[in-house]
Amino acid sequence: MGKFWGVLGLLCGLFAIFFNIMIWWGILSVPAYIGLVLGGLGVVFSIVGIAADDSKGPGVAGLIFSIIAVIGALLRFF
Repeated sequence: MGKFWGVLGLLCGLFAIFFNIMIWWGILSVPAYIGLVLGGLGVVFSIVGIAADDSKGPGVAGLIFSIIAVIGALLRFF
């Protein structure tokens, strides 16, 4: 079950980065909160996947991508 949460965190992190890039380039006209929320969910899901001791690779990658996405979304507000 931990691998599911790690992969889900990885997907949330990747989608958050994708949405952040699309918002920065002006392709999407949605609030930057979407990247922030997806990045936050990615952090939570990745930590659950890592803690379940079943998802080291996808969980750590998802955690890294999610943190990058959260920082990118926060920079959008400044």
